Amino acid sequence: MLEIIFGKQLSMISAGFLIFCALIVFFYRIAPGRLRTAVLCAANLGFMYLAGGREGMLLLVLSLLAGYTGCLVVESTRGWMKTVWFAIFLTGIFALLALCRYVPFFLAQGGLQVPVWLPEVPGISFYTLTIAACLIQVYWGGMRAERSVVRFTAFAGFFPTLSSGPVMDPPSMLRQFRLAARPDYNHITSGAQRILWGFFKKLVISERLAVLVNAVYGDYHTYSGWYILMATGAFALQLYTDFSGCMDIACGAGEMLGFTLPENFDLPFLAETESELWRRWHITLGEWFKNYVMYPLLKSPALLKVRELSISRFGKRKGKQIPPRIAMLVLWFLIGFWHGGGLKFIIGSGLLHACLMILGQLLEPAAHRINVMLHVTEGGTLNRWFRRARTFLCLCSGFVFFRADTFRDALGLYRGMFSGNRALFSAEGYLALGLDGKDSVILVLSLFLLFALERLHRKASVRSRVSALSLPVRWTLYLAMFLCVAVFGMYGPGYQASAFIYAKF
Repeated sequence: MLEIIFGKQLSMISAGFLIFCALIVFFYRIAPGRLRTAVLCAANLGFMYLAGGREGMLLLVLSLLAGYTGCLVVESTRGWMKTVWFAIFLTGIFALLALCRYVPFFLAQGGLQVPVWLPEVPGISFYTLTIAACLIQVYWGGMRAERSVVRFTAFAGFFPTLSSGPVMDPPSMLRQFRLAARPDYNHITSGAQRILWGFFKKLVISERLAVLVNAVYGDYHTYSGWYILMATGAFALQLYTDFSGCMDIACGAGEMLGFTLPENFDLPFLAETESELWRRWHITLGEWFKNYVMYPLLKSPALLKVRELSISRFGKRKGKQIPPRIAMLVLWFLIGFWHGGGLKFIIGSGLLHACLMILGQLLEPAAHRINVMLHVTEGGTLNRWFRRARTFLCLCSGFVFFRADTFRDALGLYRGMFSGNRALFSAEGYLALGLDGKDSVILVLSLFLLFALERLHRKASVRSRVSALSLPVRWTLYLAMFLCVAVFGMYGPGYQASAFIYAKF
């Protein structure tokens, strides 16, 4: 029966998910105050069962119990035993993540067979970081341990965030779950609008870009030169519309229930430096690693000693810059390892970007002198767009590793960019990638609409503007967007929209 209603494996980009959300919103809306949290708790476990099976639900329950119990034990313990219990429970939480994510990887790398009982749990990395943040905050004294296991389960396992995040900040988010306010009409309609926008990004834009990217990256020996460059840029747009579309659906589902989830993107392609880019892309992951890895590292005795030695050796101005850069390399190594453990992730999603940021900081004075010499206005429009294009290329340089199947394939793709057929596209060559003229026009117009609305939203909320329109105009726009997704979305008989890219993390 469940398979008939929700599908064999519940995905956030499916009609089954919409039905699931509608049912949860209905029961949450009519439930009395004390039962609303229980409705969310049941929804979280039900979603994981439908998305990850019994094994996925069991692992979620074990992680939640480890986090809940750990918070209570750590808060009630004093002295050196507090640190011991903290280390035990934190190790246990991450051991469950390692069991599902990294043990299978290293077994496969060693040519060993992966046991069938090791399940692939969607989104395990995301809820693990949220649960670990709860334990760390309690250990640091930043929040009190949550006494209600039902509320802890409702918060730390909140179903819209289970697939791909966002990673939640416990002190601020728990206040919303303790209130558990009844959602009103505006919450429900506004959340539904955002879910529809997420479906538009994923089905209309991302899935079309995926056709181009898959064709080139799947046969990079044939498609070389400009084709690889085009596909790499297309993958950056594909990943953005895929991931930010998933965040729109997650935030929209949360909004329908009366919760405001943290944002994960802030127009990253307008960033002018690598550092600014990563403050705008995957915001909650970056904040988690900064708060719980980088800042503690900078305060560690080892780096404080390095700071002291660096200042005595290189002077105060240069010496004090060394510890933050060491911490940055450690931070980005861990971010790359978090993405998958393989060398292609450690380089392409980690150390490469750390090196580019450090290089950018080192070259900034020289760039300033060049601008002065050439009479270039640093705040001018042309210079700003040049910096944005440069930052986008730096981002794409890492995405080659991220998208390639293996580290060796990534190196092959880099060789292919500068060898083979470097001629400009021909119509026949482009059409052979899988998108016809109609789909290409739809893709270009959709991308234009996406970035126009996002720029407009940065200045003033587009949804607030739409809400201020008259009822007939407002619902005409909603219907037009729904028809756009229904007519131009990449789905139908014989076609299965791929899962969200970050769901596998």
